[in-house]
Amino acid sequence: ITGAREQDFRQVDPHRPRNLHQFPWYQEPVRSIGGVAGGRRLAAPDGTSTRPTSDRVREAIAKMADLLTFYPDNISLRNQYAHILTHYDLALAQQQFAIIAKQQPKNADAVLSLGIIAMERKDYKAADKAFEKLLDTETHSSTGHYYLGRLAEAQQNWQEAIFNYLQVDRGNDFLSATISLLDIFIKQGDFISAQQHMNRVRIRFPDQAESLFLLHSQALVKHNYLAEGEKILNEALA
Repeated sequence: ITGAREQDFRQVDPHRPRNLHQFPWYQEPVRSIGGVAGGRRLAAPDGTSTRPTSDRVREAIAKMADLLTFYPDNISLRNQYAHILTHYDLALAQQQFAIIAKQQPKNADAVLSLGIIAMERKDYKAADKAFEKLLDTETHSSTGHYYLGRLAEAQQNWQEAIFNYLQVDRGNDFLSATISLLDIFIKQGDFISAQQHMNRVRIRFPDQAESLFLLHSQALVKHNYLAEGEKILNEALA
């Protein structure tokens, strides 16, 4: 349960089961705190995309939404609102980041957030559009390629994933892209491409050679290629 303690909900509904995971049929009552339905208890929507929140959080969200009707161009307020929503309502959070991205097309952080949320919601078309925009920025181009790689991987488009991961040449996503590349190559049984890529990476980062050998070996062992993993370790010790 997100945003409230179990006992808080029992105070609202004394018949509420103590262990919700044992009762998948049970629907949590939802209480509206604003608008024409303020104070009324409503039937909860199906699914888990809408999460229960405490009264204090709900009030803050409602107040921020009201403020945005009066100050729709206040980017700072909308940004705070969007980030809070990521914990409770991804669909609405995506909508808010889309507004920010439209108001500030060069706001790469907002575009990135929009793409990540869209991908989380399996809105792949919107995610692809957002990540493609990052490729035109100086600071987020590698990040854009990394998430385009993840997006392609989620759709099992392996060649597109490989292409984008190979474009990640710096930044915080470089190691993750390298690991993902290794994983794809090894799953496909393409040990030569995996070896060639890791050779290039070790040449570029000679001080990290030992860690990179270990990373390569662990990736092979993960897919039960034990002999190949041992061979990489022996190469490291040679």
